Amino acid sequence: MNIDGFKKVFSDLARPNRYNVQCSRIHYPDLIINVNMPNRTILTDTMKPRDDIVLKLPYMKADGDITITFLNDIKYLCRKDLIAWHKLVVDDTGAFGYLDDYAFDIAVTQLDRKGTTIWKSTLLKAYPIDIGAIQFDSTMN
Repeated sequence: MNIDGFKKVFSDLARPNRYNVQCSRIHYPDLIINVNMPNRTILTDTMKPRDDIVLKLPYMKADGDITITFLNDIKYLCRKDLIAWHKLVVDDTGAFGYLDDYAFDIAVTQLDRKGTTIWKSTLLKAYPIDIGAIQFDSTMN
């Protein structure tokens, strides 16, 4: 396909740096610097009906987890807020909370150059299952 054919098919390309995250439990959306949307996989099993034939047959779909990366402020307000949310799931004593108290919908919207929604995905009843480590490194400025 030449460039003119390409331009006829695509009016513009999706911009991965233009997005918006909405969740009533995320209090610092302006500190979000990266969102990795969940992958989607088909799990397969290998069947060998004969020695010369190998088939991969699907048996289930599996969805991955969303990953959201935040900048940390000097007072650690964002991290403290995420830890407080995490403790709604399971507190320091090991007691589990109620789903309605800790699960919130997260909407991720991709925007075009003008700020118009071109794609939106809503994760239902989401909650933090992992709060990543913070690496301190004396060689970084």
